[in-house]
Amino acid sequence: MIGGFCTECDARVASFEGLDCCPACGTHSLPCPDDHQVTVSINWQELQVLVIWAENWQRQCRLGRTVYAIARRLQAQRPDRGPLTLAGQLGELAAQYPDAQVNDPELRQDIAEQTGQELGLVRPPKEAP
Repeated sequence: MIGGFCTECDARVASFEGLDCCPACGTHSLPCPDDHQVTVSINWQELQVLVIWAENWQRQCRLGRTVYAIARRLQAQRPDRGPLTLAGQLGELAAQYPDAQVNDPELRQDIAEQTGQELGLVRPPKEAP
């Protein structure tokens, strides 16, 4: 029996045998078996580029939240580094610059989800007088 975890919610399972979805979140995405874990050597900046490209593709194609789930797992390995996602990076900037604006409502929502910050920190564009 091979165990692993859900790609979406990180829930661990002792075995994938007989499962057709994640018992924790119900997703039907492919699970991550423990025997497929690898170690990769990569520069953090290179990893940010790859994650941001994938994040933007995910948003454009409305592919769910898988990239964010993967980015959270990767970022947890090096919490001393900056965020891997664009939403995370923009969230940090919004915290430093309260007048920052993000015009894309989907990106504003992603920023709030990824940083745990209220949308008020990333304000919608100011109305024209």
